[in-house]
Amino acid sequence: MGPFELQDLIGIDINFATTNTVHNGFYGESRFRPHYYQERMVQAGRLGRKTKGGFYDYEQSEH
Repeated sequence: MGPFELQDLIGIDINFATTNTVHNGFYGESRFRPHYYQERMVQAGRLGRKTKGGFYDYEQSEH
């Protein structure tokens, strides 16, 4: 599993919030700054598996 699949599994919103916390905890050090794609995806509601779309699209099963 790569980093994008992992973010989709965890939830891009959760990962974005965690990354912001780490960035702020290290006094705004640039290497911990969240990527703007994460913020855009959260704003667009593409949060990963829980919304059936994140970095990848997930089909809804018909069970």
